[in-house]
Amino acid sequence: MRIDHTVELLDSPNAWTNLAQALGGENSGLVLNILRHLRVLGAKSFVVEDPYVQRQLELPGDDN
Repeated sequence: MRIDHTVELLDSPNAWTNLAQALGGENSGLVLNILRHLRVLGAKSFVVEDPYVQRQLELPGDDN
């Protein structure tokens, strides 16, 4: 499977809005907290994989 990716710089308000939308929207308290932490930590960019591949952790004895 080929996975493409895009890197977006967090250098404008629009870029932060794009990140918020990718995380689920600016109306989510969780998303707003994540963005706040990223700003405090000095995040400069983010990566979006296409298609998104969810890696699932399977624990021994987990029947789900």
